Amino acid sequence: MTRIGYVLRCLLLIFLLGIISLNGCNSGKVPLKGKVTFSDDGLPLTTGIIIFSTPDFQARGEIQQDGTFRVSSEGNHDGLPAGEYDVNIVNASVEKPGTDGNGWIFLIDTKYDSVRTSGLKFKVCSSTKSYDIVVDRYVEKKK
Repeated sequence: MTRIGYVLRCLLLIFLLGIISLNGCNSGKVPLKGKVTFSDDGLPLTTGIIIFSTPDFQARGEIQQDGTFRVSSEGNHDGLPAGEYDVNIVNASVEKPGTDGNGWIFLIDTKYDSVRTSGLKFKVCSSTKSYDIVVDRYVEKKK
C-alpha cells in the first residue's frame, strides 16, 4: 500500500467515526422513565399505559399512581432502542362507582388513544434519560 493510499484510508476512517459519533442515537437499549401530568393543574395521571411505537417495534410502560412510568420492551424496565417513536396512552380510565365494571370515566382526552391523533412523538438517544408528558383532561362532548 502506498503512503497516499494509507493516508486516504485513515482520513476516511476518521470521517466515518466522526459521522457516527455525531448521531449519538445508535447505541443499544436506552433505559427510559418519565412522568405524565395534566396541563391544567400539573397533577399526575394516575393510571394507563404509555406506548412507544415504530412500524416494526413497540415498547410500553405502566403509569403509576404518582404519574411516573418506566419503559420495557422485553420486560423488567429494560428500555427501548434508540430511534424515533410515535407515542400514545391507553387505558387511562377508572371504573365508574356502582357499575360493576360496566362503566368507565375517561381521564385524558381520547386523542391520546391512537398514535395517529395523539400528536406525541419522541426521539430516544443514548443520552436520553427521561420523557415527561403533559396531557389534556377528558372533556365530555356536549350533545
